[in-house]
Amino acid sequence: MKVKLTAVLIITLIATSLAITTASSKTSKNPVAAKAPTAPTAATTTPLPQDPTGTIDGATQPDRIPDRVAYSLLFRFLSGRNTEDEKNRARAYVRMIFACRDCGSQKETPQQKEAAQVEVEALFSVASDFEKHVGGLDRQAREIKGQSGAKVDKESRIKLGQLKAQKDTFVDSLMASLPSRLGASGVAKLRRYIKEEFKQKVKIGPAPAQRKQVAQAGTSA
Repeated sequence: MKVKLTAVLIITLIATSLAITTASSKTSKNPVAAKAPTAPTAATTTPLPQDPTGTIDGATQPDRIPDRVAYSLLFRFLSGRNTEDEKNRARAYVRMIFACRDCGSQKETPQQKEAAQVEVEALFSVASDFEKHVGGLDRQAREIKGQSGAKVDKESRIKLGQLKAQKDTFVDSLMASLPSRLGASGVAKLRRYIKEEFKQKVKIGPAPAQRKQVAQAGTSA
């Protein structure tokens, strides 16, 4: 399956520096304030590209997005922040995950802010572990693909499959470690965010073999 993170999430991170005031109000789950689109004229209407048949769209089928896929994307999304500006924007994004959602119009107490900050740093520690381990596996996969050229041979496919299995096992171990690293409250907030918001921004494209079968079916119809 081919997994991609939609532009909505990318826009979310880029816009977090502008969206903090929106998040602090706790009046909306979506940290990005979007304007309603105006109706296009016939001359300017451009059809949007359609997803391939078999695509799983988290916007309509969030329960079909595997947890491993969602958490892998989130960990990858948070890792690799090099400049202070990138780190600050990423932390602002994560703070919205762990902010108090039941405070209503009341401000968070100093104790709540301190607890949320601990959860923020814990999640970044998890993302850092992901980057260190999975980054090495990704480099090995790129080397194998580069050596194989345009067509990956059987031996290379086996090696790539082994690397994927290692990656999946490691991500599963990170997911299992979240309760002890984030605490009961922190992991509950993260799971709710993954289920109710993050998965809705993810799409999983059909595997190449499935796309081929769909194309053949269309040709023979």
